[in-house]
Amino acid sequence: MKDRKPGIYGKLVSCEELFDEIMKDELFYRRQNGNEGLDAFPGEVTYSGGETLLQAERLEPLFRRLKDWGIHQCVETALFVPEEKLALAMEYIDFFYVDIKILDSEQCRVVLHGDLVRCLTNVRKLFAAQKPVVFRVPVIGGYTDIKKNCQRVMELIKNIPL
Repeated sequence: MKDRKPGIYGKLVSCEELFDEIMKDELFYRRQNGNEGLDAFPGEVTYSGGETLLQAERLEPLFRRLKDWGIHQCVETALFVPEEKLALAMEYIDFFYVDIKILDSEQCRVVLHGDLVRCLTNVRKLFAAQKPVVFRVPVIGGYTDIKKNCQRVMELIKNIPL
């Protein structure tokens, strides 16, 4: 990244500061009584970027506070996290977007530095807890889009208990 210019690309904030920022848009998180269509669904706070669940302990005060306020929470995750971090998040998170990338154990380890067994164990935990899950398959040329990987993704989805 030799073209990247020096600068500030983010800042650390406390859970309290983040909560205050989120609540500036509280109106968008509340379900409107009697409305039909999309207006009947609440907005949500979505955690994304990197692997949010690796920060589950640090974010727990925010998770808890938003849950107490009845604010729907969603996380984008690849589920390459220890089971205890997922278990903590499952207490508060309402919806999971799960990125499924490479479903070959060795290639997953080498390319993504991920543990496929851990990911699939966590997928089973989400479904056992009846958490709403949407799988996403990012298209990464030569990795996620190859025929064998696509077949593995379809097999995974077919075997999910409904």
